[in-house]
Amino acid sequence: MATPAKGPAEGPCSTPPEGPEVHPVDQKLHPSRLAPAALQHIAAMYAGVVTPPLIIGQAVRLDTAGQTRLIAASLLIAGVATLLQTLGVKGFVGNRLPFVNAASSAGIAPMLAISEICERETDGRTITRGLRTDGIATLIGPVFGGFPTSAFAQNVGVVSLTKVRSRYVVAAAGGALLVLGVFPVLGAVVSTVPMPVLGGAGIVLFGSIAVSGIRTLSEAGLDDSSNIILVGVSLGAGIIPLAAPAFYADFPAWAQTVLGSGISAGALVAVSLNLFFHHLGTRGGAPAPALKSS
Repeated sequence: MATPAKGPAEGPCSTPPEGPEVHPVDQKLHPSRLAPAALQHIAAMYAGVVTPPLIIGQAVRLDTAGQTRLIAASLLIAGVATLLQTLGVKGFVGNRLPFVNAASSAGIAPMLAISEICERETDGRTITRGLRTDGIATLIGPVFGGFPTSAFAQNVGVVSLTKVRSRYVVAAAGGALLVLGVFPVLGAVVSTVPMPVLGGAGIVLFGSIAVSGIRTLSEAGLDDSSNIILVGVSLGAGIIPLAAPAFYADFPAWAQTVLGSGISAGALVAVSLNLFFHHLGTRGGAPAPALKSS
């Protein structure tokens, strides 16, 4: 009598069937990898988070205790905002991308940059949830004596350099910020890191952010002459406030406020030229060149 054929033996050494592949952003890392990666994010953004309270505290002549409480409030709200952004509530707040939210003047640009680095498609709803989180955290911040929050560009550089794209790493960093905010003594210990060390790390991080921007720019239709003019004039407008700080000295006060920042001046010129070249019909009805796929 023939023995029926047996399937592959199952045992402790057998390979389990593969499930659906998990996107790197949604991977839950082992604590041995998660903890040091989270510390990298804290080190990258700590100086930026404590700088606004330090500047404002000195300006209003707060004593040491008052300044410590102001720093603690900034850290606490940064932790809340980061947890909301990385974990979030699906469909309402949090774009579930790995970046830190803290006291900053940044906004949509870091969201787009981190989406590109993580190779995760970002649509209008994702940006909306991210901005909604910014708004909620900014609303909560003053209740605790904190500051408005937004996406932190430094941590975009950390993700680009380390290639660790798990949002749970940044969520762990957000939890650590909460602890630092609740216990100001711990925050004071972290602040003992020498500024030259933080400055050296900042050079690498901000340099990587610049490279990410150049990479994004290279995917635009720069073979089109109007786009070359758009990029060149926008970069020039952004550099003027740094190269010639007194350039706008004779302009009205409101114009100095807008044009005195290279970021706002460059963005304003870029948007205006883009509307002129690609949306006001000056190209004879020809469609603007599409962005090259990455």
